[in-house]
Amino acid sequence: MAALAAGCAPENSLQSRYGKDTPYFIGLRELQQGNTDAARRYFKECIKSASPLFARRAQEELAATGSVEERIKNYEALYKSYADEDSLELLCKELFDNGEYARLLAYTDGIDIASCGNTTAYYRCQAMYKKNDSRFAETYYRWCMSRPFEVEQYRMYCDAETSPEAVIFRALVFTRNYGAAFARLIKILEGNPSFSVQFLSDAGKTMLYGSKNYAENAALFSSLAERVPEEGKFFVYFYSARTYERAENKNAEAQACFLKAIAQAEQTNEPEKYDNALWYYLNNVLKVSPQEAILQVERYRNRWYEPDYFDDFLETLSVKLLAQHAWQDFYRTSTLIDGYASPEICAKYCYVAGRLVEEGFLKPGGMTTKEASETLLSQAFLSSGTNLYYKLLAATRLGIPDEDLRQSISLLRRDESFVEDEEASRLIAGYADFGFPERIYGEWQRSGALISMESAEKAATFLRDCADVSEQYYTQSLRIASKKLNASEKELSEQLLRLSFPQDFSADVQKYTDKYGLSEHLLYALIRTESYFDPQVVSSAGATGLTQLMGLTAGDIAAKFKLDSYELTDSSTNIMFGSYYLGELIRRLDGAQLLAVFAYNGGITRVRSWVKNANQEFRTTGLPSDLFLETVPFTETRDYGRKVVAAAAMYGMLYYDMSAEDVIREIMGLSLEAASSK
Repeated sequence: MAALAAGCAPENSLQSRYGKDTPYFIGLRELQQGNTDAARRYFKECIKSASPLFARRAQEELAATGSVEERIKNYEALYKSYADEDSLELLCKELFDNGEYARLLAYTDGIDIASCGNTTAYYRCQAMYKKNDSRFAETYYRWCMSRPFEVEQYRMYCDAETSPEAVIFRALVFTRNYGAAFARLIKILEGNPSFSVQFLSDAGKTMLYGSKNYAENAALFSSLAERVPEEGKFFVYFYSARTYERAENKNAEAQACFLKAIAQAEQTNEPEKYDNALWYYLNNVLKVSPQEAILQVERYRNRWYEPDYFDDFLETLSVKLLAQHAWQDFYRTSTLIDGYASPEICAKYCYVAGRLVEEGFLKPGGMTTKEASETLLSQAFLSSGTNLYYKLLAATRLGIPDEDLRQSISLLRRDESFVEDEEASRLIAGYADFGFPERIYGEWQRSGALISMESAEKAATFLRDCADVSEQYYTQSLRIASKKLNASEKELSEQLLRLSFPQDFSADVQKYTDKYGLSEHLLYALIRTESYFDPQVVSSAGATGLTQLMGLTAGDIAAKFKLDSYELTDSSTNIMFGSYYLGELIRRLDGAQLLAVFAYNGGITRVRSWVKNANQEFRTTGLPSDLFLETVPFTETRDYGRKVVAAAAMYGMLYYDMSAEDVIREIMGLSLEAASSK
């Protein structure tokens, strides 16, 4: 870490730049070097004279040093200064860790166990339990029944010698032991339980997952509607609907319950619940009839709250309409959702509709083919939101000059409502200037949405420069830059774009792309999409490392290389394996890079089957690859393809003097016929 101490700026300029806040950073440096007494002096100086955020961070650092009594005294002073949830939680932890249960209870006597911080509530209940406090049983029960059951409640449940039946039930649901939870739920319902909203939510999940007697379960649960308080009726209707969905010949009942849940959420003015119930209802209708789903979109398009919540529903509707050759319905949907769906999904529908016109599948009335396609593609270019894929493809089809395209990208998503937290910006920039990379990401998680582009750039640049010390800084740098890329207060800089599409691990990327005949921009795009440049990441399916290789695939590659041992978390090994595998897929698919990308995600056998089916559906022998992408039956693979293509185009423009059109034609320009017949 000594190499990082200088940070981003010369030492002699930092005092003048940070002024009265400088002692905070000097204190951190003294602490890092083991000079605790000196650090405490600087922190005390900072508390007296620094800017409010710096003073608070200094007081937090001071509280964590010294003897037990000194720490407790300082955490008490911190709480006295700020009297908020964060300072109370820190104080409770210190008191609990040191067995000061009575003092902890005194500080938390005035809190509402149903609405305070969950960690604070945990410490209070634990302190009551340790002290055999007579209030424990009632407090514990109320805490567990009045709010979402999380890891803190489960830890308390495991420690407590006995728990009420309803708490045991919620613990079983938390651990997804729905079979045991179902048996307990039936016994609970035989009595006269109090129906809290949280209990009803868990009861609904248990009816859905705890038994396969779906019709019987749904009927039983829906019968509770008259017994529960008004605020709990939504969950009764919602989970009754979802349970009826799984029963044979009960879809009418399911839809009726979904509509009741929607109406209930509307009546109680709960937008999240409203959108959730509406999403399930629309998907239920879609399973029956895409055309009926379009009618429901027309009915509800101006009544949903968060447009992007419905992106995946509209994505699935798109695939079904294309499979049905319902070209006119597709076009109608693109006009219905304009201004109501998210910018990203509107761009998708406009782009695909424009391409259907270009290819002769769709013939909208009142315009020539050229007029209709250009109108739709222009809408896709202008309304793409943060989705680079459709903006880039539309620009290619329209022949938009790269200079204009770059300008459009630089204005990708301006946040006109942005109000900077100047102290947070200065603090994060200060961590970079004074050389504390380990503190940047945590602070950014607390207030990153409020920092300026300049501070985001400085932090991301510094973290990337520190990645030779710890590779985790590659990913942290990318996350900070990408977040600002998607919500910036002004025109995006070239530096921020490059930080959002970095050339990390460049030596290995260059080495193995040369060896296996790949484009660097394609491999960078794949790594960015797969792992966000995190060498240690392991997916839920077991894919590992930068190029997210599965164990079986990696084993086959290792056998070809005659390697007895290897580590997929080693960046060089992972890039070598991933480059080889992608190159092999491209070769086996006759040079079709987009199909190879799909095969990397979904498997080569599936891709060949998808190509054959798509060509049959469109009655062609060479469906253009951009339209083929829209027919891929796996949502994950479609989205994966879009991300890789868009990222590759950005890498090509930023580093390799290529136009977006050059990259897109390279990756997507081949006919599908040869690949499908191989």
